[in-house]
Amino acid sequence: MRPRVFVMAFLGVMVFPIKSNSIDINILPMVISIFNDPQRFTLVPMILAEILRSMTACIRGHNFFGGCSILLQIWAREHFYRRDPQMDYYIGALNKIESHKDRLQNWVGAPIGREEWRTFLNNLTGDAIQWKFSWVTGLAFARTRYFFFIELIGLRGIQPYAPLRVMRQFGVIQDIPLWSIMGSHESAFTSVSLERIRNLQAEWESIIDLEIGEESWCTPEYYAWRNTVSHMARPSAHG
Repeated sequence: MRPRVFVMAFLGVMVFPIKSNSIDINILPMVISIFNDPQRFTLVPMILAEILRSMTACIRGHNFFGGCSILLQIWAREHFYRRDPQMDYYIGALNKIESHKDRLQNWVGAPIGREEWRTFLNNLTGDAIQWKFSWVTGLAFARTRYFFFIELIGLRGIQPYAPLRVMRQFGVIQDIPLWSIMGSHESAFTSVSLERIRNLQAEWESIIDLEIGEESWCTPEYYAWRNTVSHMARPSAHG
């Protein structure tokens, strides 16, 4: 019983926090399922869903981040430190989170504090980003047969995610992506019908994946397209 209580407390505080500083009771059945059948269940899509939901909420004016902020910071710092991809093969072969600090130990001039980060991000350009991690290989989920995006099932709701817009992270050349407005697909579980759940199951059974490559660059057509749809960087209630 104690391991389950610890995992529930850890997830409630560090991974799926809520503004009241209490533990979300919805974590309990998830923890039970993981302990009963760890080979069948994974938290990865749910963690990503809540990070994306929280980032979108903050952009829209909310003042609380309900996702895993530590994991988001590790992910961001890894991308913001451009380095020789070969070095990653020899640092942290198994656990990339434990070895995060070792990989970034040579980052000279890394921003510290809010103002330095603000300046760093304001001056950041695409060629200064580590788009592709050398240890990321194999297949990546790209979309479903129904939509140009994937509907992630989070702890508190459904969050659409569009890998086709960030192909460089998968070592694939980024061209003008197939896309559609996703805002209408966001929903909290308080408003999800049984029919929607069945549709979600069908979508996940129709996932289309792609081979991860090594070419992390964009076509001129993509840059021209991005400039015409720059409003997508600030999500509204409609996508």
